[in-house]
Amino acid sequence: MIWKQVQQLVADALQINPEEISEKTRFRDDLGADSLEVFQIVMAVEQCFDIVLEQSMADVKLRTVGELCEKVKETMGAGGQNEF
Repeated sequence: MIWKQVQQLVADALQINPEEISEKTRFRDDLGADSLEVFQIVMAVEQCFDIVLEQSMADVKLRTVGELCEKVKETMGAGGQNEF
């Protein structure tokens, strides 16, 4: 469930087909996303799941879509308001 939602949010933000996105897809190298686009994706994910990710998530530490999913799972497991 989390994967499909994150995949769709990334696809919507970058106006691409969700099927082009895998867990190993890199934001910058594979999708050509700049830092502002990655930041906007993180914000959309936070809003969708009603969570707050670390502020550093939008920087170089966040490289793949799969890493973003893992951070969502970790955050939700650590007291996020939604269950997965």
